[in-house]
Amino acid sequence: MKIVMDKIILKESEFKSLIRTIVEAMSFGGIKSKKTAINYLHKVINPYTTKMFTDKTEEGEESWKGVRIVQKAIASIDGITDLSVSVENGGYRENSDGVKWKEYNLEIETIQGFKIFGILNAHAAGTVEDPFSRYDITVNFW
Repeated sequence: MKIVMDKIILKESEFKSLIRTIVEAMSFGGIKSKKTAINYLHKVINPYTTKMFTDKTEEGEESWKGVRIVQKAIASIDGITDLSVSVENGGYRENSDGVKWKEYNLEIETIQGFKIFGILNAHAAGTVEDPFSRYDITVNFW
């Protein structure tokens, strides 16, 4: 069974995981250290960093559904007062070995006054012709 949510189609298990994450997030306000807050952020987004995403629109454009799901999961945490997401130079990167990814810069502020920075990378794992037809996600916070 698939559930449609804000034009994002999720499997029932993904939807339940997202709801569980949101409910668990209610306790974030009691966190006392930045390190604990970062660990909690990793716990919240972990379900979305252990899978591959394929999410082309009907027109063939990338929709970055996985990236949006991670952003919504972070933003839904009670105790996050601000989430800023930015990309520099379009966000697309490629190293000398030809590895490609899209990079998002994250800046998170909490009710405790912690400022947490992060980088969300969507790593191309598709075909040679269409590297971003599939991708996985990693996130690092500091």
